[in-house]
Amino acid sequence: MSSGVDTFKVPAVWLGDMTVRYTPGAWDPRLYNLELGLTVNNLTNKSYIASCTSAPYCSIGIERRIIGSISWYF
Repeated sequence: MSSGVDTFKVPAVWLGDMTVRYTPGAWDPRLYNLELGLTVNNLTNKSYIASCTSAPYCSIGIERRIIGSISWYF
């Protein structure tokens, strides 16, 4: 029996992210409070549909994103 509502499937997707942090304090004690970071989202730069609320309203996933950070801890 049909519910009268159109349905559709959004394909599954595997994405890879990576975060690396480095604390140079081991090499120079003056930099003990410093932390450098690099985060990469969507390593393979795969195109994908992130979500849909209905057939014409779908969100495309982000492309590869690279974010660098510098932190100083007190």
